[in-house]
Amino acid sequence: MSYGGKMEIVAFSGGKDSTAMALLLNKVEPNKERKYLYTPTGNELPEMVSHMENMRNMLGKEKFIQLETDDLISLIYKQNCIPNWRMRWCTRMIKIEPCIEYLKTICNPVLCVGLRADEPKRQGLYDEMVTNRYPLREYGFSIKDVYDFLEHENIKIPERTDCALCYYQRLIDWYRLWNNYPELYDQGERLEKQIGYTFRSKNKDLRPVSLKNLRIEFEKGWIPNYRKKRIEGRGGCRVCSM
Repeated sequence: MSYGGKMEIVAFSGGKDSTAMALLLNKVEPNKERKYLYTPTGNELPEMVSHMENMRNMLGKEKFIQLETDDLISLIYKQNCIPNWRMRWCTRMIKIEPCIEYLKTICNPVLCVGLRADEPKRQGLYDEMVTNRYPLREYGFSIKDVYDFLEHENIKIPERTDCALCYYQRLIDWYRLWNNYPELYDQGERLEKQIGYTFRSKNKDLRPVSLKNLRIEFEKGWIPNYRKKRIEGRGGCRVCSM
């Protein structure tokens, strides 16, 4: 069975909303022809890689369409530029544009997007190309319902579903990257030195902008204050965090 006789594709990032949507559809609307569209950045944290492998096993590896694009690090070198809040080319080049090109190859597809009932003003990204469907809205899912459903399904979403070197992350995230994955933090330091730009923006806070100088603060024993994310989410990359 397909939705209105059209090919149904789930926009899948691995975040809480798209994961809940995928599992919900698989549970209440089984569809052997349904596909899950995933575009990795090549800079995911290990726990995110494990989460995606778990989801492939649960939903069916053969149903996943993984678009092959240049990874984040390769594009930083090609662009000679590190993404920042003014130049968010990473999302556009790694996720949005490849998805557009793929959707052009499908005749009138239905794209399932993980927008919830408690965020009615948000819209999908590809309105002119596809028939958008919002299953979480259809089933009345709020953010609380998403978390409750994932807990019931025994699914734990990684705290971070964005890139290891995402410019948008908080000081506590940079600290955890340095503490838990020093090789990835070192990679960020090398990129800043080679490219001549920084992931962090000036005037964002009172701490050093460069990862090298921020590391020195960490090595001195400074640990950023940790404030738990609001239940609504922390913003950032809309595509990566859904």
